[in-house]
Amino acid sequence: SGSKGVASVECDINMVNDEDPIDMVPVTVTSFEIIEFGSNRLAPVKIESEGDLSLEDGRRLALTSETAVDTSLVTGGIKATASAVNAAGHGIKLNWFIRYSNLCEVKPFESGDCFA
Repeated sequence: SGSKGVASVECDINMVNDEDPIDMVPVTVTSFEIIEFGSNRLAPVKIESEGDLSLEDGRRLALTSETAVDTSLVTGGIKATASAVNAAGHGIKLNWFIRYSNLCEVKPFESGDCFA
């Protein structure tokens, strides 16, 4: 973790069918799911997903935290999963899980920040 606002970060990239284990570089994102967790047992408080995408390099997805709507909510982390393909068209699954430290004086992310 590089920030006091982030307690831990986990990331893994897997080939869907082990067709081409050398090329783990995604060129097109085909679907995503983002889950924002509450601080109480990390129960989901917001889920956004979309399939049948064709997002290429340089395109972005944006998530507005549920805390923008419910200012009394304290979130505990976020999980993002993206399904993608490499240059050969082989499937890749990318998973990120970020758990917040919830130190009130430190924001884990600012508007405009990105991960991936």
